Amino acid sequence: MLLLALALVVITASGTHGVTSIALDRHANVDIVDQNAGLLAVSQTTTGYNATTNRADLTVDVTNQLTVQIDQIHISADGTTRTTGPVVSGASDSVSFTGVDCDQAILIEYGVGSVEQRIETDIRCQ
Repeated sequence: MLLLALALVVITASGTHGVTSIALDRHANVDIVDQNAGLLAVSQTTTGYNATTNRADLTVDVTNQLTVQIDQIHISADGTTRTTGPVVSGASDSVSFTGVDCDQAILIEYGVGSVEQRIETDIRCQ
């Protein structure tokens, strides 16, 4: 009990104590641009479209529009994933898929540093 009383005397005699709370407002402005004006330009080409099965062969082209290299780009279509890379600044690479379902989407995932990007776009068959 004596120790508790001594501790209270030391705490109250040693200056003021308080809690400081700071609130900061953070704002971000985001513009939606055409994909070819983005960080990674993406285009696709389909050939051999079969209207009966709704399938075609697909080629996906990607162009690195960043100022740094992208080590790996994962491109998926109709359950299959292909990986490209490294792709240096300004360079392009492509992957091909055979007989993809035209009702599916293309998924593209890549990262630069601690920033992960994901692009999803529909397969456009002719």
